[in-house]
Amino acid sequence: MLVNCMPNELLSNIFLDVVSEDLCDEISFEDYPFPKYLTDEFRALRSVCSRWNSILVNDSRQWDVFSVFGLPDPNLFTLPLTRSRQRPITIVIETKLNPQKSPSWIPLLARYLKPALSRCIGIFLDMDLEEVQTTLSEWRDTPVPMLKSACFRGLSDNSDITPPLRCFTGQMPSLKRLMLYNVILDWDACGVPLEELELLELESEPGRIPDVEDPIPGLENAVVRAKALEHLTIDCSTAWMSLASAFNSENVKRMTLSSDQLSVGLHMTGLTLDGSPSRLTYLCIDGTIIFRAKIEPFLDFLGEMRCLERFTFLAGSEDFPDTNTLVALPRREHGLESLRKI
Repeated sequence: MLVNCMPNELLSNIFLDVVSEDLCDEISFEDYPFPKYLTDEFRALRSVCSRWNSILVNDSRQWDVFSVFGLPDPNLFTLPLTRSRQRPITIVIETKLNPQKSPSWIPLLARYLKPALSRCIGIFLDMDLEEVQTTLSEWRDTPVPMLKSACFRGLSDNSDITPPLRCFTGQMPSLKRLMLYNVILDWDACGVPLEELELLELESEPGRIPDVEDPIPGLENAVVRAKALEHLTIDCSTAWMSLASAFNSENVKRMTLSSDQLSVGLHMTGLTLDGSPSRLTYLCIDGTIIFRAKIEPFLDFLGEMRCLERFTFLAGSEDFPDTNTLVALPRREHGLESLRKI
């Protein structure tokens, strides 16, 4: 069939495959969906003829990512929101650190986007920490019923501790993936559906958050409630956590824990059998670990992990036994049947 004889619908599907081929469709710390209408392929196809241009411009699937990189182009504020019609969209805002604290256009943009939040499935914010706070404050009481993935990265040039944020209070029932960098939520008052969360990543830049006496409020209780977690990463000095709380989800497959205070208490023994995460394949423990009881329950617990393929232990501890007292360790290693690297 000649290209010119193809129906518009077929051409539209072909164009979508060409433009989307190398683009990711999921939000993470390192990547996010890129707007199709900004790709070289999109521009090249549009330039072929007026028919192709019309097909591309009027295909709402090509406009399902709203993005701002650096300073915004006012013309791009309206195009994605209008041409995507009522399709689900992803919002990506990536700006540079604002050391002069000059007047920001972020509040205006946040207010402009509020009506579109009802059909938003993903949010990626990478901007000045104060601007992250401003944006989330503007959106706090706005329902986001379709939101599945959210990544909030706060850039900071100082070590000030920001007050915990109340994010989308009770308004995001579909959220499955949450990633926070230098951003502290009020876990007791945020709208995160913890029971449905599958991925939680919490990280802070080393040296940005000063020493404090109290842990992040509500975080440990939040992790305990997240019984559907499959991926858990906590890399923050103030994210104090007990291993019993971190291992509460039996669905967890990958776990990285790094904190100034990871504790192993007597209640760890209650997890040695039925409570062991049977699907865990990767475990990394870093930071400072405190053994409030003997190390034996911890080793027994590791021995029950039948699927564990990689275990990395970099944590320091004053209570950790010396090598001469770990005579029982070789006996337990055979229980880690799937372990490939330790």
